Amino acid sequence: MRWLIENLSSLLLALVLALTVWVAAVSSDDPIQTNAMANPIPIHFQGLGSGLVLVGAQPKQATVAVRSPLSVWRSLAPSEISLSVDLTGLKPGNYQLAIHRSVDRSMVQIASVEPSSVSVTIEAATSNTLPITVIAVGEPAIGFRSDSPSVTPASAEVVGPTSAVQKVAQVVAQVDLTGRTQDLTQDLELQAVDSNGDPVSGVQVTPNTASVHVGIEELGGYRSVVVLPKIEGEVEPGYQLTRITVSPTLVTVFSSDPNLVDQLGGFAETEPVSLTGATADFQMSVSLALPQGVSIVGDTTVTVKVSISPIENSVKITRHLTLTGLPDGLYAIPSPDTVSLILNGPVPLLDNLQPEDVRVVVDLSNLSVGTYQLTPTVVTSSPDIKVQSILPDTVEVVITSTPPPTPTTTATP
Repeated sequence: MRWLIENLSSLLLALVLALTVWVAAVSSDDPIQTNAMANPIPIHFQGLGSGLVLVGAQPKQATVAVRSPLSVWRSLAPSEISLSVDLTGLKPGNYQLAIHRSVDRSMVQIASVEPSSVSVTIEAATSNTLPITVIAVGEPAIGFRSDSPSVTPASAEVVGPTSAVQKVAQVVAQVDLTGRTQDLTQDLELQAVDSNGDPVSGVQVTPNTASVHVGIEELGGYRSVVVLPKIEGEVEPGYQLTRITVSPTLVTVFSSDPNLVDQLGGFAETEPVSLTGATADFQMSVSLALPQGVSIVGDTTVTVKVSISPIENSVKITRHLTLTGLPDGLYAIPSPDTVSLILNGPVPLLDNLQPEDVRVVVDLSNLSVGTYQLTPTVVTSSPDIKVQSILPDTVEVVITSTPPPTPTTTATP
């Protein structure tokens, strides 16, 4: 005991030195740092009394920096940090309130929160029930008129701060009637607006949508009719008609005598569109063939588009090989010297095919004396002519340095 008392100071010093060395070793491996969280942390407003509302814009989140060992910070989740503003017991008025902070992790301290406080305005909540007003924009199609709109439900409740609710002059639903030819029933969003028609922020409309119905009626003397293109003649032989379209497909006609438009039967033909001799797509503007006293409303013509394509066919031909690129002083003998081709393409092109329109080429560039198996290349005068097959698809070419013997002609007795 006497020895322990005499050496107590030395023992304490040794303990402090050991602890210091341990802390230094741990800190070097896992240093304590202050780091900002990568994502902002949400701020929760709590304890607001019944019948009260927050007015204006409050910050929804804050930037947080924490102090902790590096290994802890790397695994720290944003959900482990909580930021809140306590509104318990507060009455209507303006307040500057601190943001309370907490962290659900040991060895972690919140170093800073930015912002550290928020300004809030509290007001008493109120409500007001207003009729729903339907505002129609745009006009129905020519020859149609709209009835007075109906809306279900007929009214909506506006809830919010007293100062904001007092600004609301009406609750509106806006419906677009532009170009309508049929009745419209649609669920539309409701909006609270002031006396100038500007939206009022900070209030809630319940319900937030309403069903609006607007009847659309056709006026007397007007009628919508389908446009039927009148086609005459035939395209050039070797070609085929692939499509006919008309724009617009529906037009409105008018007559001071409603009986005349009633007699149209729901469609009106165009003036004749001739296909005679046509070999390619075309479009043209034409008038409608309407009875005397009936006229088209708006543009007096429609556009008819006609699509025409060649009829495809195939043909078998034979062509001599054309040798190109043979170096000077050398001679080439192909075997065979002709190939058979099956071509596919438009009938007019195939019917008028000339020898120069299709060539079969064998390229001998950079070749020396020897025997070669080469693949011919077919060259056509039109990209519309397609090669279906070539027979044979490989030919033998013998290249020599001596000219081949000249064939002798034997006279026929």
